[in-house]
Amino acid sequence: MDRLLDRARCGPTFLRQPALDQLLLASIQYGAEIGHYQMHPWVIMPNHVHLLLTPRVSVSKLPGSLKAATAKRANRLLQRIGQPSPMAPCGREGTRMLSSAIPPKPPAS
Repeated sequence: MDRLLDRARCGPTFLRQPALDQLLLASIQYGAEIGHYQMHPWVIMPNHVHLLLTPRVSVSKLPGSLKAATAKRANRLLQRIGQPSPMAPCGREGTRMLSSAIPPKPPAS
């Protein structure tokens, strides 16, 4: 699965830009500093992030708070204010690629 995602065949690869990479890292670290979670191993890839953490607040609040603040600042850096999000799914081709990368579940015995 990781090899498939790392190819970044579809969707934007904004995180290859050092300014956006650093912005995302700062946002992730800020969440840990204010006590929302304890960070564990993480990696920022060109088109996605892997982040392991131990939540210290409601898990339902974590993605929204992290994404909202980071997206606003990233859009300013990309000069994308008022434009539709480029982070839409890759479409049917991306779904097929992901589906073929996930092995089927064995039948229940």
